[in-house]
Amino acid sequence: MKKPTGVIFLILLCSEIIAQSFPGWFLYPGDLSGEFYVGYTSSDYIKDSSIVYAKEDAALKRAAYTSTGIDYSQVNWNTELGTYMMKREEIEVFDTSMAADYFEALEFITDFSPGRGFICLFSADGSQPDISLFSIYDIEDTDKPDWVDTYPEEEGVIFGHGISKKLYLEVNSWRQAEQRAKIDIAKQVSAEYDSKTYKTIIETHTITKESLMVRIGNLKILGRWYDAENKNYHVFMRMKI
Repeated sequence: MKKPTGVIFLILLCSEIIAQSFPGWFLYPGDLSGEFYVGYTSSDYIKDSSIVYAKEDAALKRAAYTSTGIDYSQVNWNTELGTYMMKREEIEVFDTSMAADYFEALEFITDFSPGRGFICLFSADGSQPDISLFSIYDIEDTDKPDWVDTYPEEEGVIFGHGISKKLYLEVNSWRQAEQRAKIDIAKQVSAEYDSKTYKTIIETHTITKESLMVRIGNLKILGRWYDAENKNYHVFMRMKI
């Protein structure tokens, strides 16, 4: 019984020390000229099946990027020692029936398998990426983008930045960061519509609840970055208004 345990430990150890790499079309999608979508899936399937599942995911993304409803709430507990999150709910609602038509229109361009995940690039308008975007980058050795600290100034655009901690499946870390970039955009939009904050004071502690429900659309991911020092995943997104 001891021998298999040692083998499993060795496999897990090796999977953690191998640096992850991603192609330029995934890390720098803002440099893509045309309408492209990335689909995620697990690497547990045969390649043909993985491509189909990734295409389904990309079609759902296209539907959500066109128009999606964000229902978000967070409860914080504020004390003398700091602020602690008690509860967080993130719900996204969009017309999934649009994905069937989008699925047929997507053209497979290429795929890449970063460790335990599988990602594919699809074109919605027949465009082809520049050859430079097929270069492979070690995500632990990429420069910090300017947008992490300061959003660019551009008329008619709302930018969003989402951050996720490192999850078991790396593609899920990117998914979560993308979702939080949408919430960042929704918070800015809701400032003009309906965002509510409730405050309850208990002795010297304060409990606050922030909630919003808003529809956003015309979305595009412009960049992805991995913070190797803090092990956080960052996604930068924009909404044209």
